[in-house]
Amino acid sequence: MFTFQMRVPYSDITAGSHVYYSRYLEWLEAVRTEAFREMGTTLEEYQTKKKLMFPVVECLLKFNKAARYDDLIDIRSWFSEVGKVKFFWDYEIVRDADILVDSKTLHICTTLDEKPVRLPADLVAEMKQHIR
Repeated sequence: MFTFQMRVPYSDITAGSHVYYSRYLEWLEAVRTEAFREMGTTLEEYQTKKKLMFPVVECLLKFNKAARYDDLIDIRSWFSEVGKVKFFWDYEIVRDADILVDSKTLHICTTLDEKPVRLPADLVAEMKQHIR
C-alpha cells in the first residue's frame, strides 16, 4: 500500500466550502506519480525511455463525506488486480478515521501511439508486491 499525505489547499474549494469533485482526480494522479517513485522509477521514464503510457480508461469515485479546506488527509492506494495489459488501482481518501472517498481507476499499458501492449514483467512483479 502507498500512502500520500496532503493538506487540502484553498484553491481546491468550491463556494459551498467543500472540495470540487474534479480535484479528487488530480489528487489521484499525484498519488500515482509518487507510487511509481516508490517503486523505483517515474512515469516520465516509462514514457521517454520505454515509450509506454498507462492511461486511465475508467474511473469510479464514491463520495462518502466532503473534504474541506485545511483538512489533513491521507490517500491510501494499492493495486487490486494486475493483468497482462491492464491493471486496477484502488484508493481511499481518509481524514482521521473517516473514509471520505473510495475510488478505483482502470489503466491499460499502451505505446505512445496508443496501441495496447503487455505490461513490462519487472513492473508487473513490482505491482504484485502492492496488491491488496
